[in-house]
Amino acid sequence: MVQARTPAPQPDNQPDTRPDICVVGAGPGGFAAALSAVAEGASVVLVEKGSPGGANLMAGTIPSKALLAAADIYESLRSGVALGVSGAPLQVSLAKVREHIVAVTEAAGRSVSPERLAAEGVTLLAGAARFVDPNTIMAGETAIRPRRVVLAVGSRPAAPDLPGLETVETVSVADVLDLGRKPAHLLILGGGPYVLELAQGLTRLGIDTSVIAEGPALPDEDPELAALVVDRLRAEGVRIRTGVKIASVAR
Repeated sequence: MVQARTPAPQPDNQPDTRPDICVVGAGPGGFAAALSAVAEGASVVLVEKGSPGGANLMAGTIPSKALLAAADIYESLRSGVALGVSGAPLQVSLAKVREHIVAVTEAAGRSVSPERLAAEGVTLLAGAARFVDPNTIMAGETAIRPRRVVLAVGSRPAAPDLPGLETVETVSVADVLDLGRKPAHLLILGGGPYVLELAQGLTRLGIDTSVIAEGPALPDEDPELAALVVDRLRAEGVRIRTGVKIASVAR
């Protein structure tokens, strides 16, 4: 528990360099921590080296759900023929899908904008944070000496240790959601729910997609229910191979 202190007056446009709390990382966790601390009367400086919102906003739930929404609409229109509802030949414009994803992400990003944070009483500093001594954090060129520090820096996926992986082009989830170009064939490693969800959406948008899992698909779910999901995905055109040991990667 940090007892808030009265901040010293700061020159115009200058951040409080001795706040009660310095939060490093403006993702969902850091954002919530900063707002909670301000609500309790603490002075807060929030440091972020990238865009506020974290991976969830830039390459996680929000953009992926926007992509899946487009895929769901296409699937609904495609399946309308069986119900006697049809129209012009359906087409998918990946460029337009990307515009949709960007628009959704930008709209969500306004809730974590510097202006929103400032209105709530949180000072946002752009730059990579580093400790220069036990009591001082450098945020870009600004030295911050807070009473307490909250580290909410998140994580990033590590590439699997597979022989030959460095010889092929690999993409992250963020790259896939960017949809700059249509890959000839996309291999997705893993068998969890987010993998299958993404594979289904990409397949519905016309991207040839295969899922390769060393274990079963949906390993944390009831096997009979998981089998129903896998059968449905295969019927939609998603290639799924489970129980496959990945020995190496090559073109």
